[in-house]
Amino acid sequence: SNGLQQINPDLVDDIIIAGMGGELIADIISKAPWVKNEKYHLILQPMSKADSLREYLYKNGFDIKYEEATVAENKLYTVMSVYFTGEISENISLKKYYGALNPCAKQENKIYIEKTANALLKKGNGILTSDKYSGKANTYISYANVLENYADTGVLQCITTVKDIY
Repeated sequence: SNGLQQINPDLVDDIIIAGMGGELIADIISKAPWVKNEKYHLILQPMSKADSLREYLYKNGFDIKYEEATVAENKLYTVMSVYFTGEISENISLKKYYGALNPCAKQENKIYIEKTANALLKKGNGILTSDKYSGKANTYISYANVLENYADTGVLQCITTVKDIY
């Protein structure tokens, strides 16, 4: 079937969606409203755009109970264990970049967070060269710094001076 559209909800408990982009995974979940039920366990493994998937999950009442980075064929991926709680997360502008990854739990988690920080720093510096959106650039650079510190120390700093970019 196309995604979960032809799946009988009474016949599943665990749903694995893996090997595609985070935006497509979010789209598949959004087209199956029956998964918004605490009885279903979602195991999600986005190949790209994990931040977009996390944002969708947090804004639609899902909670990432556990997340772990892993390496397959020399590429770094994240795998998420997700349940519907109905609780909408409000302030996810930074959280969508690290989710439930704990850099102290596993070296791959630390590397994943560092890689994400580097991508945000690169994005921020790229925007600064255009000089049009310096506020967004500074936000990305601030996020990168917080994530780099989180990867190194396992402690998240609060950002109070950076406005949400979305």
